Amino acid sequence: MKKILVLIFVLSLPISTIALNLNESIKVATENNPSVIAAKKSLDGANSQVFQATGAYFPTVQIDASAGTIYSKPYQVEFTTTVGTVSSTQRFTTGVDPNLPTRNLDFKLVQPVFTGGKLSSSLSIAKKNYDMALETLKETILSVKFDTTKAYYAVIKAEKLVELSSQSYARAQNLLEKTNTMFSSGTSTKADVLRAEVQLINAEINITKSKNDLIIARNTLNNALGYSFDDKLKVEYSDFSCTVELLPPYEGILKTAYENRSDWKKFKLTKESAEENLKVKKSDLFPSVMLVGTYNTAYTQYPTYATDINSWSALATASWNILDVKLYGKINEASANLSVQEANETAIKNNIALEIRNAYSDLKSAQETIASATKALSLAEENYKVASIRYSAGVGMNLEVIDAEVALTQARLDDLNTQFSLKIAKAKLNKLVGKEII
Repeated sequence: MKKILVLIFVLSLPISTIALNLNESIKVATENNPSVIAAKKSLDGANSQVFQATGAYFPTVQIDASAGTIYSKPYQVEFTTTVGTVSSTQRFTTGVDPNLPTRNLDFKLVQPVFTGGKLSSSLSIAKKNYDMALETLKETILSVKFDTTKAYYAVIKAEKLVELSSQSYARAQNLLEKTNTMFSSGTSTKADVLRAEVQLINAEINITKSKNDLIIARNTLNNALGYSFDDKLKVEYSDFSCTVELLPPYEGILKTAYENRSDWKKFKLTKESAEENLKVKKSDLFPSVMLVGTYNTAYTQYPTYATDINSWSALATASWNILDVKLYGKINEASANLSVQEANETAIKNNIALEIRNAYSDLKSAQETIASATKALSLAEENYKVASIRYSAGVGMNLEVIDAEVALTQARLDDLNTQFSLKIAKAKLNKLVGKEII
């Protein structure tokens, strides 16, 4: 019974709400996002490749050991000799019949001395692969940061829309009450009442839509943060308005992008790796020189005697493929891959410039629209105030109030959208540049 009471008490507690600001949301998203986790694992793998390429400079040591018993069944050798007309056949038995205890130990050390530059080029490629994995991680984090920022502000915008819809509904309800009162006193018509009722229904529909949009926005943010859709999220913010005090010149922003863009850095690393890969293929044109040291010991116990053989060697060995038709095909393939990277350089650079220019233009447009939207909102509020006063005084029509209310709602939506657009344009430009510049 006590357990049941405790369970009822727990279930009756209010569901906790997760409150996050933008920075906290970004931190949670980058920690939980599967793409970021995968990029970190890829970086670990690339680091292991560097370790392997570095290890190729050091000697390799191989030890083979065995101990046990061997048995080889004795066998007979028969041969015949003829002297004149007389033939003689002789038989010999080789080997011993019992099991023979034996043990063996082989030790081998190989130290590369000259490989035609293959080791240094392979290490350089491994390091560039690591740098590319690091840039991929940075690029992924920037993308997650932008998506989270967009989802975070979308929730705020959706909450503002619910608030605006509720205000619009309250104004429509107030208008309907005034119209009914005036209709009862004979100063308004039935048509005025019907228009006010339609306006109230439209406002009610807008509330329903805005509440559904808020649910969708919260689901999107939950997904970005790696939370369950059932988690209750509350975004914390003091002011939704946004301004850009000083927008840097486009040329400076583009220069910063070339210095920080992960995709541009990865392209340059890919091009450099193609150059190193060509060197690796050409290294097979040269001989390879190794120092090889060996030590061998073998012991076998026979019935009447034992063999104990020990030997060692210290050699400098060289190998050279003086004819390998496939090698020239590999070199030509590596050279062609390098030419492809060189040919793509201009196109990639131009695409980056285009993205930056468009994002810069979007930010300027959003910035310039803010003032117009603010002014339009002020005029719409004044217009609605005047229309309401005129209607209450009996010198205006409710149609004027409805039109003014619609215009006011639209002006507030436009103001909200411009603030949202400015924030997203700012975040997008920062993402495309590769660092926060505004």
